[in-house]
Amino acid sequence: MADKIAQLIPVTRDLTLGGTQRITTNFKAKSVEIKAFIPNTKITSHGFWAEDGTQRVHFTDVNGGSLGSNTVIYFINTDTTNTTRAMLNNIDDTGFDLVWDVVGTPYSGNAVLLISIHGHGGDI
Repeated sequence: MADKIAQLIPVTRDLTLGGTQRITTNFKAKSVEIKAFIPNTKITSHGFWAEDGTQRVHFTDVNGGSLGSNTVIYFINTDTTNTTRAMLNNIDDTGFDLVWDVVGTPYSGNAVLLISIHGHGGDI
């Protein structure tokens, strides 16, 4: 059986920027988990991606309210019309893309993302 391998990558992201962000890894991801927060707030986002393409996220806002999404790995919102979200895409042997979508006027400032990547090493 192949060895399990993991990599942890800290990332800071300006929440007002859309576009594609390449995350470089040492191996092809089999699963990805992103735990994120906005410093000095109670805002958190906890998302998962699996090799079959499934993406899920749970978001907690400043008031302790929460929601989930079945289509993205990262999500925050100021209200229903002002959001920042990211979808994981283009997974290959050297990394993957986070495709960021900004709608309206989301929270300004930076989010801190702790990205945990899991895979298999050895003879796969």
